[in-house]
Amino acid sequence: MTLLLFSLGILALIGAGIAWVRRGQFMAYAVEAKGKVVGHVSSNVSRPSSPGTAGPTDSFEGRTGSSSPIVEFQTPSGKVIRFTSGLSSFEAGEDITVLYLPDNPNRAEVKNSFAQTGWILIVAALGVALCGAGLLLRSFPSSGGFDPFRK
Repeated sequence: MTLLLFSLGILALIGAGIAWVRRGQFMAYAVEAKGKVVGHVSSNVSRPSSPGTAGPTDSFEGRTGSSSPIVEFQTPSGKVIRFTSGLSSFEAGEDITVLYLPDNPNRAEVKNSFAQTGWILIVAALGVALCGAGLLLRSFPSSGGFDPFRK
């Protein structure tokens, strides 16, 4: 068990490290542009209202899902790029800052510091916690490990 926890922690830390490096590479070459939310695309999933029925419905009753903003921006050469963002906290017509790669403007995203690095930090913290738990459990004698109810 201790080896499993420690190994999962190491894997999480390696994954977070790789993601951090890739994020840094993107940020090193990305440029900013002014963008605008031009609409939303909905990814609703219908739940059947009664057993044996399925399929889309016209009302929002029984629906789950999210709405992703459609963002549009213009490159310095005048090319208009449109993409769908995974962040759902923007309203139609809202002005936002976009990051994109000049040699591949279709690789664009909304500039949002937590969305760009926050999840990496969360995975890294989880990795540290798992490694710590593995090491902590390892430090107890092999007579059954930690038992909070043992006297």
